[in-house]
Amino acid sequence: MIWYWSFYDVSQVTLNKWLGLSTDHTLPNWFNMMRDLCQYWVRDNPIRIGGPGHIVQIDESLISTPKR
Repeated sequence: MIWYWSFYDVSQVTLNKWLGLSTDHTLPNWFNMMRDLCQYWVRDNPIRIGGPGHIVQIDESLISTPKR
């Protein structure tokens, strides 16, 4: 399940069909836990970009889809 979550943009419904897991709490709990673990790791291991002699430009972007 972790492999699918980390390498593919797989929905919980699709993953449930592939693996035959419970849809009520199992998949949402696993997806939330894996997302939280990634968030904690990034928070605890910040990466510094730029540095002496390097200019870093950060642009804001808003990406959205039209409402259906």
